[in-house]
Amino acid sequence: MISLVILLIAIGIGSFLYLTIDTDFEAQPGMVRTAGSPREFSSDDIGRIINTARQAWSIVDQNRAVVDIQTSYSNVLPSHITDPFELQSWSSPPASHSYTVKVYNRLKQCVLQFTYSLQFTYGGSLDGKGSYLDRVTIVPSRISVAWAYVFNASVHVVSVYNVGTRDEPIAAAHIELRYRLAGLNTVERTESFHVRGDGQYAHLNN
Repeated sequence: MISLVILLIAIGIGSFLYLTIDTDFEAQPGMVRTAGSPREFSSDDIGRIINTARQAWSIVDQNRAVVDIQTSYSNVLPSHITDPFELQSWSSPPASHSYTVKVYNRLKQCVLQFTYSLQFTYGGSLDGKGSYLDRVTIVPSRISVAWAYVFNASVHVVSVYNVGTRDEPIAAAHIELRYRLAGLNTVERTESFHVRGDGQYAHLNN
C-alpha cells in the first residue's frame, strides 16, 4: 500500500513538471506585405542603414526581469548617423504592442505567464527623407513562474535592412525574442517580429 501511494505521488509530481506549451497572444497583428524582397545595401550605397545600438541583451534572468530600457534597445539609422537626435519627426508616443505567453503542464495548470511589450519609435527622417527606427526593444511587464521552474528570455536583432528605395529608405528590423523554461524537461521557443520605420509591424509566428 505504501509503495502504491509513493508511486501515485511520483506520477503526480512528474505530470506537474512535464510541460506543454500554449501561446496565447493578447494582440494579433496582421502580416506586413511589401513589394519585393528586403535587401541589404552595399557600403557605398547612399541608402545604407545600420544598427548603431545593441545586437542582443537579456530581459529575464532566473525568473527576474533585468532589462534596462535606457540602454537595452536597437535602432536602424542612416550609416553615417551616430545620434538619433540628428533626425526629425519621430513618432510620439512610441508604438507599443503587448503579448502574453502561457505555458501549461499536462494537468493543464499554468506554470508560466509572461507578458511583454514590443516597443519602437518610428518615422524619423533626415532632411525630410526616409523613415527610420529607434528604441526598438522588448520590455517584460509581468512574469509569473511556478515553483521549481527557471525562466530566461533574451532579445536578438537578427538583421536590419532597407525595404524602401535608395532615395527614400524605409528602415526595417527582424527582432527575435528567445525564451527557455526549464522544469523536469525544457521548453524553448523563439518569437519573431518585423518592424518598419513607417510604423508597420508583424508577428511572424502567426
